[in-house]
Amino acid sequence: VIRTNNFILLNQLNYLLLSNANIDILEPNAFAGLVNLENLDLSSNQLKIIQNGTFQELSKLKRLSLTNCKIFTLKESAFIGLTSLEFLYLNLNNILRIQNYTFKGLFKLKNLDLMNSRVQLIESSAFDDLVSLESLYLRYNNIKRIFNNTFLQMSKLKNLYLKQIQLKTLEPDSFKGLNSLENLELYDNSIKVRPCNLFQSLNRIRKLDMNAINIEIIDPFALNGLTSLESLILSTNNIKILKNSTFQSLAKLKKLFLFLSRIEWIESHAFEGLISLEELDLDQNSIGVLKNYMFKSMSLLKKIYIKKSTIEIIESEAFNGLISLETISLESNSVRVLGQQMFRHLIKLQFLNAIESNIVVIEPGVFG
Repeated sequence: VIRTNNFILLNQLNYLLLSNANIDILEPNAFAGLVNLENLDLSSNQLKIIQNGTFQELSKLKRLSLTNCKIFTLKESAFIGLTSLEFLYLNLNNILRIQNYTFKGLFKLKNLDLMNSRVQLIESSAFDDLVSLESLYLRYNNIKRIFNNTFLQMSKLKNLYLKQIQLKTLEPDSFKGLNSLENLELYDNSIKVRPCNLFQSLNRIRKLDMNAINIEIIDPFALNGLTSLESLILSTNNIKILKNSTFQSLAKLKKLFLFLSRIEWIESHAFEGLISLEELDLDQNSIGVLKNYMFKSMSLLKKIYIKKSTIEIIESEAFNGLISLETISLESNSVRVLGQQMFRHLIKLQFLNAIESNIVVIEPGVFG
């Protein structure tokens, strides 16, 4: 137990380490007197409940760690008074529900870590007042649904991590208000409900990770709004068909990852608009045929990976337009024939891997 006024005379203390101290109760005003404290570490204790106003005397505190404290309840306004707090660690707890106004008054908070805390529900106003937050970690929880306007006040948020949260439903305005977001991680969820124009307002996002989120169809223009996107991960899905104009709005995209996505067919204009792309990974799909001009808009592409994709036919103009290409991986396919002048446009090619591709014929002048 930390009792009231235990630290009343320590008004010059800057750092207080109380981790792994078997603390189970914080009495009201337990930290009274610590007017200059900037760093408080209470990790690996048995606190269970954080009451309203527990830290109200710590107006200069910048960093608070409550990692692995067996916390299951955060009372409304639990962190009131922490007007200077910038880093809050609540990971590895048992917080099933994040109530409305839990973080009330944390106007300067920049980093909030709730990873692996068994969170199931985030109420719609839970994150109100987090107007300076830049990074939010929600990985490894059981949230399932993100409601409209959950992040509405987070206009400065740059990084949102939602890996493995059992997410199934996104609402039309789930990401509304995230005007500064640069990195969105949705990796390894089974999102069954994805509204159209979900990303419409995310025009500053640079990296989007949708690896293993159960995508079956990417509707044309579904990625509209992502005008600053540089890296897109769509691997380990069940896409089957890449439709025309899928990536039309992604003029700044540099890296596109589609490996292990069960792609069987790529329509002729699927990659249209990818004028800045430098790396394309199509490994381990079931593409079968590389058609003429399918990469024609990618004049800046440097690396393309298509190994283990059951490629049987490469049409003669398949690589036409790839004037910057340096690396091609065609490993472990069934190409059999490398046709005449197939690679003649690839003036910067440095590395070609066609190991175990069952090549029988290399026609004269294959490299032009």
